[in-house]
Amino acid sequence: MNATPSVRPTRNRVELLREVVCPSCWHHFAPEDVKWVATHPDLVGDSRLGENEAIRFLPTSFNVQANAIDRKGSICNELACPHCHRLLPRASTELPPLMLSIAGTPSCGKSYFLASMAWQLRQNLPSEFSVSITDADPQCNRILNDYEEQQFFNADRDTPVRLRKTEEQGEHYVAVRMGDQIILHPKPFLFGIRPMPGHPNAEQSHQVSRLLCLYDNAGESFLPGRDAVSNPVTRHLGEATALFFCFDPTQDPRMRAQLRGKSNDIQIVEETVTARQEIVFHEMTERYRRLTGTSQTTVTEKPVVIIVTKADSWQSLCPGLKLPRPIKSKPDGSLSAIDMNMVDLIGAQVRKLLFQFTPELVSAAESFSRNVMFIPVSATGRAPEKDPLTGIIGVRPRDVAPVWCDVPLLAVLAKHGAGLIPFVGSSSATINP
Repeated sequence: MNATPSVRPTRNRVELLREVVCPSCWHHFAPEDVKWVATHPDLVGDSRLGENEAIRFLPTSFNVQANAIDRKGSICNELACPHCHRLLPRASTELPPLMLSIAGTPSCGKSYFLASMAWQLRQNLPSEFSVSITDADPQCNRILNDYEEQQFFNADRDTPVRLRKTEEQGEHYVAVRMGDQIILHPKPFLFGIRPMPGHPNAEQSHQVSRLLCLYDNAGESFLPGRDAVSNPVTRHLGEATALFFCFDPTQDPRMRAQLRGKSNDIQIVEETVTARQEIVFHEMTERYRRLTGTSQTTVTEKPVVIIVTKADSWQSLCPGLKLPRPIKSKPDGSLSAIDMNMVDLIGAQVRKLLFQFTPELVSAAESFSRNVMFIPVSATGRAPEKDPLTGIIGVRPRDVAPVWCDVPLLAVLAKHGAGLIPFVGSSSATINP
């Protein structure tokens, strides 16, 4: 993918990508092949999505606003992928995608991390970097928005909240008929990220803006043998700009043993969830190699971010580890910049800790990629507690205070976002998608 995408101007000055990637099925196609969604009430019964869905069609006539007209004469305004027929946000045809695959074992804190990351990005991208972030598809983002509302907009501030885990089926997926088979496709979380007025690249918005596509699969989807023709829910790995892996130290028996007696965290004292997390990491990278045709002996350049969740629960194992906000004002006072020196130094501390207790994970990551970052996060800022009335283990909304949850994405945007996020102090060269 080029840093400066080639575009074709249309009559209404919308600049379209020369090649579109469907964020639902990852099919590549030219913008003129996009299908439209019929709006006339008689035009229902789509061949891929079922009898209750409006028909998808290639238009032959348009109105003066360049919207398609279906065969019953109704004006249409929604687009669809020509392959899977899923709704296609218009941003997909205009903004180059920045796809992030996020993996982790069940109960590793991935849902909490995603909710806190989205919340922090909404607050900090505009105020610190003059970058807007908007829902490109509110329907696709509904689950994530619900997570945010439970933690940050909850009218009941005093009852502990526990977010539901990502499931292998249900509302996270859409069933699509392909011939005689029913294929499950995941619903990505989609955001448009664009420079605001005052950003140094505001005049080049069409070149630096991105469609952020986040893929959150259930941890079980990354278990060996779960990738199948009828269940290709992790094949976004082949298109990903970067791979995120959520590692939970409270699931590692060796780190739990060190924390026992030093921590009152209920995840250490009472809950006994343990997992072989490196197996899920191996499965993720093995699928990436298969999808991209990468040999087993190649150390890739693919960025990998090991997101070490629940930092509030294990931080005592890393003496001197502090997590100040890694943002600096630029000398000219124009914008803030992420301090990659700080991110790298703290990452080195976390890597050292992980190598002490989980050398198999560190070696797996570094034998797969030359570009590995270790970033600690705390999605809630404190340990969960048990509600004496309901027995729910969670965190009271009034106590939620995320730490560093936006840093993994800011670091990726700084190095792979074509000029959206300034950074200082990194010896690594900027790489554009």
